[in-house]
Amino acid sequence: MAEYLTPGIYVEEFDSAETPMTSVSTSTASFIGMTEKGPQYGVPVLITNFASFRRVFGNYLTEREFGEYRYLTYAVNQFFTNGGSRCYVKRVVPSDAFYSCSEEKAPVIFYTKETGEWGNKITITITESSQYKTQILEKVQSNPY
Repeated sequence: MAEYLTPGIYVEEFDSAETPMTSVSTSTASFIGMTEKGPQYGVPVLITNFASFRRVFGNYLTEREFGEYRYLTYAVNQFFTNGGSRCYVKRVVPSDAFYSCSEEKAPVIFYTKETGEWGNKITITITESSQYKTQILEKVQSNPY
């Protein structure tokens, strides 16, 4: 309600219908960039510490191979070092990226789940196990027709 104290001077107060801004958490960030490995399709991955980032997305990238696109791992590391608690990471890959696979002459071919050269470092060794022997009760001749 207006108060008329002096002629020509009027003080009026109005209720503001707008609500004040509420605070938002600044401890959650998101990062998009190139990584050594990790999912490239789907939703971004929630990461809560640097160890889980390295488990999912791999290690630091080399300057020789990736140049100026290698800094995502450093950024995530500094985010957690400076007190960040959670972040979402989305991996992107170059258009010429390929899936690593074993030699195509082998009787069994293994493909990596995600693209990247990290798959070339995987070693698969298959050895015969003599600990457990399967007992064959009867050898059945297969029908050639």
